[in-house]
Parts: sequence; C-alpha cells; structure tokens
Amino acid sequence: MVVDAAFPWSAPRLYMRRPPTLGTLPHLEADGFICAFPSRTPIDPGNPVGIAHAYLKRLLELVADWSNPAFVEREISEEYLSYLGRESALRPIRSLLAPSDYAGPIGYLWRGQTAVVLSDNAQHLAEWLNRRHGRQTRPWVFEQAVVLRPDALPNPQELPSNAKQLLDMAAPGEERAALIEPLMGGPGALLVTVALPTRPHATMIAYEIPRALKETERGRKHVTAGFRANKMPREVLIRRRAGASLKISPFEVERLDAAWVHGRDQLPEVRALQGKTVTVLGCGSLGSGVTPLLATAGVGGLNLIDPEVLASENTTRHDLGMSDVGRWKADALAERLRNEFPDLPNVREYHVRWQTIAETKPEVLRGSDIILVAIGSWMDEGAFEAWRLAQDRSPTAIYGWLEPHAVAAHAVSVSEGGPCFGCGLSTFGESLLRVAEWPGSTTTRTHPACGGAFQPYGASQLARGHGLIADLCLEQLMGDPTHVHRIWSGPARLLGAVGGNWSEEWKKFVGQSCQAGGEFERTWTRSDHCRICGCKS
Repeated sequence: MVVDAAFPWSAPRLYMRRPPTLGTLPHLEADGFICAFPSRTPIDPGNPVGIAHAYLKRLLELVADWSNPAFVEREISEEYLSYLGRESALRPIRSLLAPSDYAGPIGYLWRGQTAVVLSDNAQHLAEWLNRRHGRQTRPWVFEQAVVLRPDALPNPQELPSNAKQLLDMAAPGEERAALIEPLMGGPGALLVTVALPTRPHATMIAYEIPRALKETERGRKHVTAGFRANKMPREVLIRRRAGASLKISPFEVERLDAAWVHGRDQLPEVRALQGKTVTVLGCGSLGSGVTPLLATAGVGGLNLIDPEVLASENTTRHDLGMSDVGRWKADALAERLRNEFPDLPNVREYHVRWQTIAETKPEVLRGSDIILVAIGSWMDEGAFEAWRLAQDRSPTAIYGWLEPHAVAAHAVSVSEGGPCFGCGLSTFGESLLRVAEWPGSTTTRTHPACGGAFQPYGASQLARGHGLIADLCLEQLMGDPTHVHRIWSGPARLLGAVGGNWSEEWKKFVGQSCQAGGEFERTWTRSDHCRICGCKS
C-alpha cells in the first residue's frame, strides 16, 4: 500500500510487486497497480486508519474473486480496453458507426491531418466530412479498410501481436479474402479494425499493417526481393506482407456514432431522435439556445427559419457570438451545429420569414414532427397558429416565450384535435396565466430607432427558459402529443430585484408560497371564445 503526501485527502494505492502478464487478472494494471475501487470513490479524510482498513479488506475480497473463472472472464470483458497494453496512434482513429453496426468486412477511411475517420460506406463518410469541415470543391480521398468480427471475445493475451496472427484471426471466406486482396493489390498501409463483443457494449481496436517497401528503396529488403516483376508466388507475397516477423500493436478506436456521442449507449431514445425533425421558427435568444440542446440530445433533423441577421447587441443573450455578427442567424447557427454535431444528418437553414416557407416549401413545415415557435411576436405567432389549424392534419407545435426580465418562462404544446394556442391567450396575445405583474412601470426599453423596443434580461434566467422548452420538445417527440402548459418561475429575490410582483392569478394558481419559484404544469384547455379556433369548438 502506497500513500502520497496528500493522504488522507487522497486515496491510497495498492500494488502487486511481481504482477502476471497484463490481462491475466481483472483490476490489475501492467505496473502492478490494483484497482480496488472505482476512481474518485469518496473517502473519509478524518479516519485514515479506516481508509487503510477498507482498502485492505477490498484487496482480500478481490484476491478471493480471482480464483473464480466466471468472475475473471466477466470483469475482463467489462474492462477489456484496460488490459490491451495498446499504443497511442499518431492520429486518433475514429469510427462513425458502433462496432455492432458493421455488416461486412469492407470499410472506408479518410486520413486527415489530426485524425483518421472510418465508416462502412463512402457516401456516409463524405456526408459526415462535409458537415464537419464544409463541402469541398474536390472529392474526398478515401482508402479501403478491413473490419474483422470474431464470434468470441479473445483473452487480451491472445490478441494478435504480429501480422500473421491478425491474418489468422480473419474468418475463412469473405473476411480473409477482404484482408488478403489489398495486401496483394498494393504496397500501401492497410488499416484493419476488430469489432470485439465486449460487455456491456461492443468496442473496437485497430491495427495498421505498414506499407511494403518498394523496389526503388535500394539497400533495404523490399517485399519483392529475389523475384522478377509479377513472378512472385501469391503465398510468398502474403507471408512477406503479413508475416510473423512483422510486429503490430492495437490502437483504440474512438466512437463517433450517435448512440455513443449523445448517450454513451445508455439512452435508448437517441436512435429514435435521430429520425425526428424539429422546425424552429425564430433563431433569436430563445430559439438559438433551445436548438443546440435538441442537437445535443440527438435530434437528427433541424430546420432553422429566421429572416434576421445577428447584431452586436444580440450576442450577450444569443448562442452565436461576435464572430457571427452581420450573418444570417439561421445560417450561422446551422453551420455551427453541422460542424459540432456532424452525426446529425439533416440540419438546414432558411433566412426568410416562415410565411415564405409556408408558401414556397410547405412540406418543410408539414413534414416536421414538431414545430417550435419562438418568434416573440404575437402577430406572427397568431398567424402561424391560424395556418397550422388550416392544414388537413395540424402539425404539433410548441410555443415558447419569456415574461419581462425573464422572471418566468412558458412552454405550451398543442396538437391535432386539441385546443389551439390562442385558447389560453388574451386578444392581445398575452397569457391568461402570468407569473408577474409590473405596477406603475413599463418593462420595455428602447434604442434610437423607430420601433426599437426590447426587453432587458440576463443570460442565467434565459437558460432556465431554454431548458424548460427543450425538455417539453423532447418529451413530445418521444411520447404521445399532449396539450400542456409548463411554467418556470424565478424566486422572489429575482422578481423583487427588477421591481415586479406576483400576479393575483399566479398566487391563486400556485396556492402556496411563491417565494422559492420552480417549475409548474397545467393542462392547456379549449376556450369557446378563442379568436382563432372558437368557431371549431
């Protein structure tokens, strides 16, 4: 047992003086370090003797478990990468697919300056690179790779350490043929990946068979030495390109597939979200904050609609920053999302009003699973709700807005056959349930321009609204449509700081102290007096 100068504020470390070969026993690393507990396991610094006792007790339990073959096999499978003794690749090797998604032995790879990217499909790889780096004027240059998929998980000690063993790992037939063909066809390096059936999910490692030395490299033994051109027997060439004397080591393959990036394989809804589409009307302070949350969650289709450019004063409460000032909001935001989340297949932008889309490309709106309306203008939102109700099948919509000074945020979902958005609003588009009221003062501010009015609020309050609206969007995407009104209310200190009071209708709705704020919910109900759909009730 070894302790450092920070003990007991740091955990002790246990070592075996003469450890066996790496991969023989679980929780034992190459330098003899024994992983008694998961990293960052909390300890009680006030009881150093108790800490030492707990670690020694765990060690005795672990030693007993090492005599159980089932335990050893299970634990090594679940922590397989820790026992490979793998090397670091000069450039990280990254896969666009989960190991279990590779159907055949053929793959394609792109060698960039900072990384190698792998896929099973050249078109898929090109589309991902276009989103990540921007569309190129010349085609991307790809190489062929080989993917091996052993049926059983080999012990880490049995993994190939030379090219011949790697060739022997390939299953007879299609896999072996796919591996031999590029070895015979050219002198270039060949990347071979191995999809391993580890638990709780599969993983990948990669080997690179180096390029063959060419005839022109005099003074060094080359692959065709001793034979005339095109006269070398096939078996000899294979032995020289993939022989036992050619040492190789495994590299870890990083996963870039959606299931891993958006949920570490622990969120089953990610695959479903990849096939969903959300159209966002308004890429201002609300829309620009909610959209990245939807992208982070894995929503594969995002249509961004906004007719305005980003101004410098927008940047303090917008997801975009100063480098995008003067650009169309929708264009700049879509470009950023494609670059940061290239696994999302359909992120598109339209720097026009939603009315233009409704007239020229109505399929964009009608084909959406949800339309998120964050325009901030009752005239536009009321007109959109009237358009939505006029469709043969009314698409589901979620409306989001903030109260003055962002002391409260609202999100309302409406769908086919239920109440419309206008049912819960006054004739001037104000919610019939307001959190705050502002006696004797106006909440708007102006700048020197005709109609230049705006609402001042800070970034931290705005973030609460982003989370509220994004959460309702994801919930509606994954479940049956509902007609619900969600409200986030700030605490009393926030309201008091900007000169507001709780409204009487809010105090009646809450029915308890409003001081702490929080999240609340109610059903959005139909009104017979609605200016938009009252005649349909």
